[in-house]
Amino acid sequence: MAPVPPAKFAGIQQPGKRITITLDAKVEILKEVDNNPREPVVQLAKRLGIPRSTLQTIIKNRDKIHDAAFRVKNGKKRKRDRRSTYPAIEKALVQNITQARSMKVKAPLSGAILKEQARVIANRLNIQNFTASNGWFRRFKIRNNIVFKKTSGESADVSQDTVKDWVEKRLPEISKGYSLRDQYNFDEFGLFFNLLPDKSMVQTSEDAHGNKQSKARVTVLIGSNGDGSDKPKPIVIGKSTKPRCLGSLKTFPYDYANQRNAWMTSEEFSKFVKKFDARMKRERRRVLLFIDNCPAHPIDYPGLTNVKVVFLPKNCTSRLQPMDQGVIRNLKHFYRLRLVRRLLEFIDRRDVERKDLYINLLQAMEFLNVSKLGRVYKM
Repeated sequence: MAPVPPAKFAGIQQPGKRITITLDAKVEILKEVDNNPREPVVQLAKRLGIPRSTLQTIIKNRDKIHDAAFRVKNGKKRKRDRRSTYPAIEKALVQNITQARSMKVKAPLSGAILKEQARVIANRLNIQNFTASNGWFRRFKIRNNIVFKKTSGESADVSQDTVKDWVEKRLPEISKGYSLRDQYNFDEFGLFFNLLPDKSMVQTSEDAHGNKQSKARVTVLIGSNGDGSDKPKPIVIGKSTKPRCLGSLKTFPYDYANQRNAWMTSEEFSKFVKKFDARMKRERRRVLLFIDNCPAHPIDYPGLTNVKVVFLPKNCTSRLQPMDQGVIRNLKHFYRLRLVRRLLEFIDRRDVERKDLYINLLQAMEFLNVSKLGRVYKM
């Protein structure tokens, strides 16, 4: 077997300096020992570029190293397995976290809640002088691979059995005979197209006053086929029947429709599906259209000839709908990036007013133009 790359042992060949080896590197060394049982320790140590005594110590502590590597998943970043001063508290706290997150209704666990829970456990175990300090809590998270994440979303309510049945059984049967090129998914999302960042870096002596946020909103319908080769022109739904910014234009970056609340309606979605079917008929293609069970999506689409509409399982779109797997999120991300870059143009101006920072509907369409964002707008 090839020797362990020297890069994993950076600094060990510097005379006069203490040698430190990560847990991950120690595991690799033990693999070398196991794969070369007849190679003398002296020769193996020389080949690996470490002192013989260091190699013998690693072999002697084999069980401890494997145990530590198993417990410390981020061993590549840690040189030592720093054990807790209060292992009983940490063990009980990790069990409580696991239990809370396994509940059907997920319990949110903030840092303050966990530290208070740790104090309760310490009192129950009659452990004195335990304060649940910020330093202890930071090390506790590192030792147990715990991170702080936002828990919003609907994925916790998804039936795993339904998802598995759809992916393994129903989807292959439905899509049989259809290539990825002929499988489409469309979904709509709301966009506050003038919503600026609500947080700002300020000096400690300055009050962080801001301005009222814009509530101008549109609904955007986007979609793509399975291999990303076709991204039909999206639809933007606004409130105005004839926005002034679109008055003199003959062609728009997107198709535009209006509705009193700027929402998608069943009538508008039916128009879109029929238009999409007419296009597929002209191209002599038969395709699948996967959509979710949104109230704005009608159940029946009479008269379709080249498009077969398939509804995704209820309450599972956060896991099964392609547009929900980061496509919409990325599109919004790059839209906000363009909005902020435009904002930077006004930093040096003293006479700028709030209305100058806002864009109109046509500019919002340009900012969302998928022809310029094709790398992120793909299934």
